Amino acid sequence: MYGRRPRQGIVTAARSEQYRALFGNDDGQAISDTLSKLDTATAFDSIFRARLGDVANVRPELADLVGSIEFATVESGEEIIKSLVLPDRSSLVVLDMATTTFIWMMNKSFAYGQAYLSNDENRSLYAQIFLHFATRLTMSDYFVFPRPKTPPHQAEEDFYLVALLTEIQERFLLYHEFAHLVPEARRPATRVHQSEYLLKTSMDLTFLPSAEDEALADEIAFDILLDYYGREQREVVESVCTAVFLLIRYFMWFRLVYKQGEQDPEFHTWIRRNSFFREKFRHVFRQWGEPLFIVELMESHLEPAMECGALMAREAFVEMKAELDRRKTTPPK
Repeated sequence: MYGRRPRQGIVTAARSEQYRALFGNDDGQAISDTLSKLDTATAFDSIFRARLGDVANVRPELADLVGSIEFATVESGEEIIKSLVLPDRSSLVVLDMATTTFIWMMNKSFAYGQAYLSNDENRSLYAQIFLHFATRLTMSDYFVFPRPKTPPHQAEEDFYLVALLTEIQERFLLYHEFAHLVPEARRPATRVHQSEYLLKTSMDLTFLPSAEDEALADEIAFDILLDYYGREQREVVESVCTAVFLLIRYFMWFRLVYKQGEQDPEFHTWIRRNSFFREKFRHVFRQWGEPLFIVELMESHLEPAMECGALMAREAFVEMKAELDRRKTTPPK
């Protein structure tokens, strides 16, 4: 079952020093003091409820649905984020706290890795992040790979980049779950995934109705994001597209670390979502041309750093799993 475990923020001396260097002694110390006293679960509840409320501001016709949804952060070790319809027909959106930590660490590896690490160091950091969360998810009763240290906060602009990416991605996850709760009659009539998008995959997904549901929820969530951040400025649209694309790649490759990709239907669903967004980005970016920034992102960083790190993690995870299975089946002497 899901469990609430209120946690008070802990700010180390090193982290406090980073904040003072970024924001000045007084402001940095004030931030550290506030975070140290914060009940993180309650804080996330408040933040995500406010973000859910933003849906009503940009989509007033959905305000009644927003008002009927509760939100809760949990520590289950089971789910990323999900929506539930309760027995009384009310709705609940549940977020596991580990998800926010995973996203934040991946974004730090993305932003700070390029700025302060060599390619080899960045690949290793990605691999360690993947291994920590993969072992925590699948073998926590026996072993959890140590959580790696990410590069420290050093430049204010880099810090704000990580914060912006994380905010967009967390909003997308939240709005995706909200989209699952929108009745069919109130969904948009024209959708890219119906009219312009055709998936080619090596696996037959017709037995997975969730694949189409996920594409629909992705599109509704992405459109709400653009309604919130704006569609008129190229830089804004590019930032939203980049953040969502990174999120999809993070989770797609994370799943590959602890699952057999080609034999895993859910992995193919992630591939489908990845391909869908490539088409969706073309659709929303067409007034400025092709979204070549996605190709550049793939070639300059994701393929040589993050995806290589995922393959390194996959190899290590297979060895760990084999050793764990061997120990389980070896009789004690």
